[in-house]
Amino acid sequence: MTINSFVDIFFERSNKIFFPADLLKLDLDFSKTELFSLIHLAGREKVTMSELVEYINTPMSTATGIIDRLEKKGFVLRGRSDKDRRIVVVGLSEKGREFYNELRRTFTSYLEYVLSDLSAEEMAFLVRIAIKMMNKLEEEPPNSAEEAKAKTAKLKNISIE
Repeated sequence: MTINSFVDIFFERSNKIFFPADLLKLDLDFSKTELFSLIHLAGREKVTMSELVEYINTPMSTATGIIDRLEKKGFVLRGRSDKDRRIVVVGLSEKGREFYNELRRTFTSYLEYVLSDLSAEEMAFLVRIAIKMMNKLEEEPPNSAEEAKAKTAKLKNISIE
């Protein structure tokens, strides 16, 4: 199987991958960045807004809007750092933690179903491949924004008179 064949199969079945019936039963009235913010907050007690901005890769104003919406829905709590009152920290509320736990249970159940036909050996192999893929995603891809900036910096400015 070629990578193009895999991509074709992946795209053809993407609705079943990204929108399984069990996940659709959850309240997923969130934008992508709101959902990623919730997931990031779930693994931590409190996060500064600066840390969240770095994780979701948005400007502070966008992150503030995301937290405003999540706070209004009752999923996050916002406060001030005990060490420095100028620093805003956010964390999941009880409702946010319950939602995250339900999302995790549903996703785990879905994965167990999808992977149920794999043998123990195939499962171990899949886990090793998935870890390699996740590690690769941590690397900066070629032709990144930084490389583009570096190339632009090398261009000469020619003044036109």
